[in-house]
Amino acid sequence: MEPLIRMEGITKTFPGVKALDNISFDILPGEVHVLIGENGAGKSTLMKILSGVYQPTSGKIICNGHAYNELTTKISAEEGIAIVYQELSVINELSILENLFVGKLQTKKVFGIQVVDFKAMQEKAAKVLEQVGLRHDPSTLVGDLAIPDKQLCEIAKALVSGAKVIVLDEPTTSLTTSEVERLHGLIRELKAADADFCIGAACYPEKHPESKTQAEDIQHLKEKVEAGADFLTTQMVFDNNLFFSFLYKLRDAGVTCPVLPGIMPITNANQVERAIKLSGSFMPQRFKSLVDKFGSDPEAMKQAGIIYASDQIIDLYANGITNVHVYSMNKPDVAEGILRNVSAILGKNFA
Repeated sequence: MEPLIRMEGITKTFPGVKALDNISFDILPGEVHVLIGENGAGKSTLMKILSGVYQPTSGKIICNGHAYNELTTKISAEEGIAIVYQELSVINELSILENLFVGKLQTKKVFGIQVVDFKAMQEKAAKVLEQVGLRHDPSTLVGDLAIPDKQLCEIAKALVSGAKVIVLDEPTTSLTTSEVERLHGLIRELKAADADFCIGAACYPEKHPESKTQAEDIQHLKEKVEAGADFLTTQMVFDNNLFFSFLYKLRDAGVTCPVLPGIMPITNANQVERAIKLSGSFMPQRFKSLVDKFGSDPEAMKQAGIIYASDQIIDLYANGITNVHVYSMNKPDVAEGILRNVSAILGKNFA
């Protein structure tokens, strides 16, 4: 299956700051990606490059088979990419209907003259508004809507445009608990409307840093799954015992969907502090000893990191976990090294 979007080696440099460094990934039809990172990690910058607001310093973007060194907002929209930003871009002085069709009015010919086809627009708007659950008259001014309804209007606008890729920027930030549940309901409806639609959610084996307790964290995670998540991927975990303990707690709580452990090969000593800061992950003594011994030798540390991650995967596989997520951090040689180490165990030929 060909990807809808492929970003290759995307780098973005601002004066004195490298916001993105050699980022590559694919988006396939029916996939859902979750972009995770601390403030300033470059999440918004990457989205703005995809939407054509920013241009990359280097790299290539392939959309529907068309290769670009950079996108404009016009090309991005034409390629079926829609962004719903945290700071909503609806026009309060226009109606819901007018917002849905800004810049793309539908027309028809009457006696040889091109006129706006309001009937066709109203019919299309009614269908999409029903789909997203925005139950307001299309003539209602958007300025009279609550924030959650304005967000639904933005999502409806993306659907009206025929978007193939919809990016939601911090979609639950300004929503109350009941409004988040409403958004979850929309996700369920979108899934039901498209059998190929799949949702993955992130989770923390050692508790989300902002959760008071792990029990509270697991309860919120259960709500995500009940809202429609098909599988869970953990933040980086360096101790398999912690993953298995977390998995047992999830099963006890009634969470039965697949859970993919996140394995991150630490290939240089400088990654350790950042990894702990980002994920709050526990570093077992065995791993600390590797860093202490080989951290000053880049090649030795890289090899040790690949072997450690390979050992984790082998142990997981031996204990019934047959799917993992490897945080290779855009280092194909690291991914290749791990694959070579486990290929026979996984029954894969690797030339």
